[in-house]
Amino acid sequence: MLNSYLTIYRVIKQRGPSWVLVEYPVNPKDYDSWEGKHRSQFRLRHPASLMSEMNDEQRARIKSAASQEIEVKQAWLNIGHAITIQPLSVNSLWSP
Repeated sequence: MLNSYLTIYRVIKQRGPSWVLVEYPVNPKDYDSWEGKHRSQFRLRHPASLMSEMNDEQRARIKSAASQEIEVKQAWLNIGHAITIQPLSVNSLWSP
C-alpha cells in the first residue's frame, strides 16, 4: 500500500462557481514526482526568492525535476464539496 497522497492538482479549466477541470498523475506511484515537478517549476518561476542561495548542482536538480514527463489524466472536481483548498505559498513549496 502506498503511503503517498496528492496535494497538488493542476487546474485546467473552471466552469461555473464550483467546478474545475484538474490534471493529476495516472499512476499513484508518480505522486511524489508530480509534486516535485510542480514545486520545482514554482521555484524556477520565482528565482530571486528561492534559488539565489542554491549551488549549481541544486539548480540542475530542480531544472531536471521541473522538466520530467509524467502521464496525466483529467477529471472534473466540484470544489464546493472539497474538504480543503489552499493557495500555493513560497513556504509550502520550499520543503522537499
